[in-house]
Amino acid sequence: MGKLKEALREAMDKDRTLAQSLAKVAGYSNPTPIYKFVNHPAREFQSFATLLKVTEAAFPNRIVELMETYIPSLDVNGKNARYALEYTSIEMQHLHDQHIERMLDASNAESVIYAQYYKIMQQMKVQLSPDEDMIKNISKLPAPTDETYTLKYISMAYLFAHEGEHSLFTLCSKLAYKSIAFLTEEYMAESYKMRIHVLLGVSYTQLNQLEKARHYLRQLYDIHRPALQSWFSLHMGRSYLFSDLQKAENYFTKGMNNPYSLERFVSLNKQSANLLYSYWGVNKHYPLDESLPVNQLSQIIYLISQKKHNESVQKIKLLDTDALSEWDRATLFYFQYRMTEDDSFLYQSIAECKRCNEWYFRSVCMKELSHLNPHLREALEV
Repeated sequence: MGKLKEALREAMDKDRTLAQSLAKVAGYSNPTPIYKFVNHPAREFQSFATLLKVTEAAFPNRIVELMETYIPSLDVNGKNARYALEYTSIEMQHLHDQHIERMLDASNAESVIYAQYYKIMQQMKVQLSPDEDMIKNISKLPAPTDETYTLKYISMAYLFAHEGEHSLFTLCSKLAYKSIAFLTEEYMAESYKMRIHVLLGVSYTQLNQLEKARHYLRQLYDIHRPALQSWFSLHMGRSYLFSDLQKAENYFTKGMNNPYSLERFVSLNKQSANLLYSYWGVNKHYPLDESLPVNQLSQIIYLISQKKHNESVQKIKLLDTDALSEWDRATLFYFQYRMTEDDSFLYQSIAECKRCNEWYFRSVCMKELSHLNPHLREALEV
């Protein structure tokens, strides 16, 4: 018997009312399905959402520990193992690659298709920009079910968002969003809806349509999964980064201090907080792993903000700018302008923003060029 089922059995032996309480949480009229799940080693709940509800209700502080051992025990040919790909991609990144590889070896064709989609999305996370093969591979993958149809368009939306192709991104997001209405698994419908809200929030921030971005991000609060609050905090904070120091700081701090935050999101909230402090000239900086060029950049702009120009110039010489994204290079050029007051750095920053269709940060650069001839400003804004 697995760790989760053993823990449930022990808890129900101690509290004879627990099974009935869990049945109510799961939406059952009686506790029979709970007992069947616990007493039969191969038995699974019909719904992944039910599995999560029961586990969280019985062991609110042990969900990660218990799911870590339960997910690897799932039958790779079953639907719960497929849905666990979505769960591990968000809640348990440390298990995600391993679970993908298990699913790729399944004999069930649908399980393999699911795994192929998640493998491509995982590759997107580690590459600065998607390559043509990713787009081709997603296009070629079949979508035989409502879930895989939705997943296909979510995957395409991620790719187009990364490339700054906003019209194609919006089209894919709308197609994915409409298809959610046909999903029968509560957990998948909720999680895919959340993904689209995040994508729309990030995309509208990039377009400098900040109220629209916040509208979509606020809807994450309707999805009661604590780990999501790290996403919410990060992206809401970014939407206030250049306009409201206190609001942005509050969001980033919540993201860092959330006990359910993945390490990746703690680091992203720290990076964003560091940019916030440097932009506003606050003498505060979170230490990060400086073996990464993006974190070396974070240190450089902090030094510039504190007028330590000689030290920052030396570090810029050692920085591998080719390893930075276009957004990061735009940030570097902007702070070099603040250090030197040389407009040419602003032009370079705007050029990088144009390459990645970044209107939000470009608007920050344009404010610095208010002294220019209005016709030149108009040309730069195109």
